[in-house]
Amino acid sequence: MRPRKCRKLCFCPKASFYKPVGIPMRELREIALDPDEIEVIKLIDVDGLDQTGAGKKLGVSRITIQRIYKSARGKIATAITEGQALRLNDQVRGCGCGLCEVKYPKGGEQNANAR
Repeated sequence: MRPRKCRKLCFCPKASFYKPVGIPMRELREIALDPDEIEVIKLIDVDGLDQTGAGKKLGVSRITIQRIYKSARGKIATAITEGQALRLNDQVRGCGCGLCEVKYPKGGEQNANAR
């Protein structure tokens, strides 16, 4: 498997979980959204960028954005339609400066780094 490229991520969600009201967390299955999935959803659905623009912003190809977007939308749809909890993996704590990024070293582990 190819090593992942660095992704320029800065967005930090204000919440860590979304879940159905009235059901305790211990009774729910969690679906996790990764930081790059959260960023792509924000760039395309909130900021109104197309996939090419989102790719430029994150420093990856349009095809990569398309793959991340499809994965994120599938997870969100599953959580909503099946009444599951959606956990936002927010281990990337960007500052909003536009220079923050996530490094993906060989082996696929994620480390937050800022320039």
